[in-house]
Amino acid sequence: MRLLRTVSHAPMLSYPVGTSGQMIILSDHVLEQFDSSRQRKPGLAEAGGQLFASLADGHIRIEKATGPRNSDKRGRTHFQPDRRAEQKEITTMHASGLHYVGDWHTHPEPVPTPSATDLRSMRECVSKSRHELNAFIMIIVGTDPSPRGLNVSLHGMSDMVMDAESRTEPVSPPRNWAKTILRKIRGGRRS
Repeated sequence: MRLLRTVSHAPMLSYPVGTSGQMIILSDHVLEQFDSSRQRKPGLAEAGGQLFASLADGHIRIEKATGPRNSDKRGRTHFQPDRRAEQKEITTMHASGLHYVGDWHTHPEPVPTPSATDLRSMRECVSKSRHELNAFIMIIVGTDPSPRGLNVSLHGMSDMVMDAESRTEPVSPPRNWAKTILRKIRGGRRS
């Protein structure tokens, strides 16, 4: 088995996108941010932000996870991002070559699952955003270490499209990989 670069002696995580051959890859920096944001102690507020990726060779490599921001509304079991700040992040990241591909936030549970509010929020995000993606990624960070403590899912116009399982080895990209999740990306702006 060939392992990707490591974080604290753990393999970098990748998630296959169904049978498309595409892979969602979480960079070391993103995994470190998730780890530092886990709600391990009672009273810690949920944290969250946006996910930005580079796209190449059938891989959606999440390079940057933003947030939390001082202007977000946060509590033990809720997170409401500052949408104006998020739009500025999208503009800045797109100018640097990264594409908005979804959102992340924490849950105060070991193995996180999306709440009804999470699902509704992603439906709203997909429908109100100006983008040419077939789906957005949502990552929920629980209190357990990765990969068990991560819930990675894809969300389209109607609802959750797929719940992803982690892998520790890369998969060769298929031809025409972009047709599965990505159509043409032009900055993925929220409206």
